[in-house]
Amino acid sequence: PSSSSSTSSHPPPHHHHPPLSLPTPRQIFEGLNEYVIGQRNVKVALSVGVHNHYKRIAVMEAQQHHQARMAMQQVEAMQR
Repeated sequence: PSSSSSTSSHPPPHHHHPPLSLPTPRQIFEGLNEYVIGQRNVKVALSVGVHNHYKRIAVMEAQQHHQARMAMQQVEAMQR
C-alpha cells in the first residue's frame, strides 16, 4: 500500500540524459579540415556557428529542466 501511495503522489522519473560533450569550434574546424580543402574562412564561420547552435540548445534544455523542477517543488510545497 505504501508503494502505491508514493507512486500516486510522485510523477514518474524523467529520463534525463547526461549532457553531451560539446566539441569546441577548434575541434569542429579540425573535423571539417579532414573533408574540405581550402575555404578556411567558411570552415571557421561554420565551426563557430555549429558550436553556438548546440550550446544554445543545451542552455535552453537546462533552463526548461530547471523551470520544471521549480514548478514541481511549488506543487509539492502546496500539497503539504
